[in-house]
Amino acid sequence: MISRIQRASLTAAAAAIASVFGAGIIQSYSAPPPIIRGQATVIDGDTIEIQGSRIRLAAVDAPESDQLCENDVGRRYRCGQTASFALADFIGRSLVTCTAEIDRYGKPQTSYDRTIAACRVNGADLGAWLVERGWAVPYWTYGGARYRSQYEQARQSRVGIWAGRFEDPSEHRARKRGPK
Repeated sequence: MISRIQRASLTAAAAAIASVFGAGIIQSYSAPPPIIRGQATVIDGDTIEIQGSRIRLAAVDAPESDQLCENDVGRRYRCGQTASFALADFIGRSLVTCTAEIDRYGKPQTSYDRTIAACRVNGADLGAWLVERGWAVPYWTYGGARYRSQYEQARQSRVGIWAGRFEDPSEHRARKRGPK
């Protein structure tokens, strides 16, 4: 005959074993990252919308829509708007496929109600394309190292925002918010 204490211990041990094996099964068979596919509308240099879903391009940071930069002769221009137009021209009416970035809990990452995703059009990575042409910088804090070679190429070639002077987009946003 098993005492109440032994039964409780066996029940707790069985629950612990089940949770360990259950967690392994869940991790082994977790759902693939969500895919969002369709024609895109460009919202700004690093945000698009597909079928009502806002998507923040992963690992890149483009100048803000109102941000001013200087070109190679010192003339100011709306570099954020220029980046948006360049992205819109590149995408055109082509089908865009975005794969959501997944957090450590298996959930799609979001930022300000936008899904963070790596997106492709006609086989080209939109983040890589933007950085390579100088219309965005790698977002180093959030996986930007994947675009290091495109960043170096754009800087050396002095294309896009690298042709003149600009403020890093994250610094521009912080300055606009003011002191904390």
